[in-house]
Amino acid sequence: EHTLNLATELYGDRHPEVADLWGRIAGSQLVKNDPVGALSSYQKAASILLRSEGDQSLTTGVVLIQTGYAARSAGDAALARQCFEQAITALTAAVGETAAATADAHREFGLLLLQDGNVVAARTHLELALRTYMASDLNIRDGFEGHLAIAELELAEGRFAQAETHFEAMLLIARKVFGPQSDAVVTTTGMLGTIAFERGRKQESLNRLQEAVAIARQIHNQDDWHLAIALSWLAAAYHAQGDYLAALPLQREAVEINLRAAERILPALSESEGIEFIQGAYRGRDMLVSNFRRMSNVASADVYRYVWQVRALVTRLAEDNRRFHLADPTSQSQLDELRAVRRQLATVALAEITSSDAETYHQQLTTINERKESLERQVAARVPQIARQRMQSKSDFNAVVNELPSDVAVVDFLRSTISDNGTYLYDA
Repeated sequence: EHTLNLATELYGDRHPEVADLWGRIAGSQLVKNDPVGALSSYQKAASILLRSEGDQSLTTGVVLIQTGYAARSAGDAALARQCFEQAITALTAAVGETAAATADAHREFGLLLLQDGNVVAARTHLELALRTYMASDLNIRDGFEGHLAIAELELAEGRFAQAETHFEAMLLIARKVFGPQSDAVVTTTGMLGTIAFERGRKQESLNRLQEAVAIARQIHNQDDWHLAIALSWLAAAYHAQGDYLAALPLQREAVEINLRAAERILPALSESEGIEFIQGAYRGRDMLVSNFRRMSNVASADVYRYVWQVRALVTRLAEDNRRFHLADPTSQSQLDELRAVRRQLATVALAEITSSDAETYHQQLTTINERKESLERQVAARVPQIARQRMQSKSDFNAVVNELPSDVAVVDFLRSTISDNGTYLYDA
């Protein structure tokens, strides 16, 4: 910032050197997890370059791509689309349509169009990017992402054969670039197994998915969520074929991995981050319940044990944290600040705004929310061992049963994440 002031004084506020410094400041803001600040800085850099170098220069195009990335991180999809579209124009004029930088702009713009449901336009941009990437070995890593973007497009349209072609190409790239034992190979092999199942090649599907699990076991320890995902893929294939006995141990292992991961990770997350993280455990639980329902001679306690272990993890953890800090005088000031920030966030979120205030409102809301989540992480970090003990101690739901009067029952309503359990209450 000191150098920026000197450069502005020396060259004026429209010089490319000043734009470069704004770009460097934006980079440091991204490192500090400040996407809103980074977006503002990149916008200043782009504005300077558009005035000083015009809308057809390489530097302008590159900064517009960076601004688009920052806008997307800050949740402003409309601005991101505008930036990537401007970047395509600038880079096509400066370095041609087949340059790698131009391909990057086409890819990102195409992905945003796909999110908007504009499949036809998205395909044009994504295929152009892929052709550029695959024309040179220097861009082969980008080619992996290019194939992935088009494969997702094909899947969205139900074109499994075309998607499979792209995933096959991705697998070759993944083995060459990332190595035969890598997460990229696990994910791509798993997707090929899933597509093979959809196309009726059941044994090939199982072979692919078993390979994905074997690689995941080799590169990850037994508590890694990547392994849980691979196990879930294979379990889903067995489940769909009616082989519930084969699916059951895989589903159990996946759920238990997710629970152990939650034990380690949830105490360090904010509440909203925790809710997002725990969705994998919920889906694993629901797949396991779905499998149990189709098996005979299953003890209800065995089924409910998994429901009990997963239920309200984030809420219970937050409540434990609050109890601890209320009993700890040294933590009271931090808890008071968190309450104040939450009240401020609620006030701002409910405020009426005009279109002219929208940008300022969005930045204020983002800043307050980031402060809230930072405080929640700090609060949680003080009592991780208590959180772990709490999660371990709730493993026995029979303690609750034993406290109930003989004429009282507790009914636990479960919202399932999969449609397969839609009639669960009727079955029960």
